[in-house]
Amino acid sequence: MKNNLKFGVFLSALLLSATALNATGVAKYQGKDLVTQKDVDAKIQELKLGAMPREQVFMQLLVQLAEERLVAKRIQESKIESDPEFQRVAKLNAEEFKRSYYLQKEAQKRITKVMRQTVYDQIKASVKGKKEINPRIIVLTDEKMACDVHARLQKGEKFDVLAKAHSIDPSKENGGLIGRFLPEEAFAPEVVAELQNVKEGVVSKPIKASSPSGVVHIIFLIDKGNRRDYQLPAIDTPEMAAQIEQIIMRQMMNVVQADLARQLEVYDLKGNKIPLVPEQENQPGIPLIGGGIKK
Repeated sequence: MKNNLKFGVFLSALLLSATALNATGVAKYQGKDLVTQKDVDAKIQELKLGAMPREQVFMQLLVQLAEERLVAKRIQESKIESDPEFQRVAKLNAEEFKRSYYLQKEAQKRITKVMRQTVYDQIKASVKGKKEINPRIIVLTDEKMACDVHARLQKGEKFDVLAKAHSIDPSKENGGLIGRFLPEEAFAPEVVAELQNVKEGVVSKPIKASSPSGVVHIIFLIDKGNRRDYQLPAIDTPEMAAQIEQIIMRQMMNVVQADLARQLEVYDLKGNKIPLVPEQENQPGIPLIGGGIKK
């Protein structure tokens, strides 16, 4: 996704040190509302994430918006914008933005249906043989507590009950169930290596992993039927379309830059013409413009 919205196990750890998030889905700063549910829902609509379960993107966007607004508020209070060095750097960044914006617009003109399908097929091939899971998890910050909870699970205590009582992850409200199939590699690297050994219906040992707030210990339970072959979303779903567009855009911006360079005539001090970009043949499905293109 991006604006790459990547769902993680450790969403609850992304808390702001200067703001507070309450149970009603609001971020406050010094006791006053900084971000409301209405703000987050507007952002979901803007990013076209309506097809995704609201509860799975709401908290991440809430924290993201709160961070952005807090920084903006501090910038305004600091009056840093009147600083000469700030103004100099801001001007440079403005020029870079204009350049990047132009290249994106030109690149967008060249993106075709064939290119989108080609990238989709490449992604599909890359996930062949991979698995995705919809696990139950209990996330704990204390290793001793993790061992204790694991022992209680081994003795037959209910996973959902212990998740609600002890887990720090938002999934605790759903008995620890994340509620959405995710690629195994979406989890922390330390977790990915262990997931292969977690059998369906068997509680895992506590897995030590890194999170934004420090080390955590995660206990997994993958219910029967909650591990499956990776199922790639359809090419026209908002999430998939955005991912494809992002991949193609990076390629096409480079193509636009290369085509512009081909239109230049540059000579060294001896009068020799310097080829800035080697001649090349058209790439399948990618229309190139400018001089020096082999047909």
